[in-house]
Amino acid sequence: MTRDECIGLLAHMAAAWPSLDLIPQTVELWVQHTDDGPVDVARFAYDRLVESDPWPPTIARFREVAAA
Repeated sequence: MTRDECIGLLAHMAAAWPSLDLIPQTVELWVQHTDDGPVDVARFAYDRLVESDPWPPTIARFREVAAA
């Protein structure tokens, strides 16, 4: 997933979970730790999480769902 794709996905996550605080450092961590997978897998993980998790996911939880 590219930087721009990650930032776009984070914007959707912020809309789904308003408590998600997207300060610049948080965005950089997400970009760094989610750049090794395809964007379609990331979108699938987002879709699953938004339907099942009431709280914003951690990077570890996001990667866990993406790998499933």
